[in-house]
Amino acid sequence: MAATLVTSGTMTTRLKSLESRGWITCTPDPGDRRIVVVEFTAEGRKVIDGAFGEGLACQRKLVRSLSAEEFGAAAQVLKKILLDHEGLVHSP
Repeated sequence: MAATLVTSGTMTTRLKSLESRGWITCTPDPGDRRIVVVEFTAEGRKVIDGAFGEGLACQRKLVRSLSAEEFGAAAQVLKKILLDHEGLVHSP
């Protein structure tokens, strides 16, 4: 929930939708009934693999006009932002 910035109710609704499509299975954690273990089904993995490929194609279109030098500079800036966001490095 924290990674997607949604409430537990929203996450539950999303998981139920994915489960009803046959893309995931949800199993209560035997040690803590408040926790649900979520696993992709074979069909769900196919969907994810397809979406991942589409996402990469979209990213390639976004950066296709950059030179190798510009791409490298952009990658460094984005890496710095991500590390700072994850608390691994602090900007001055």
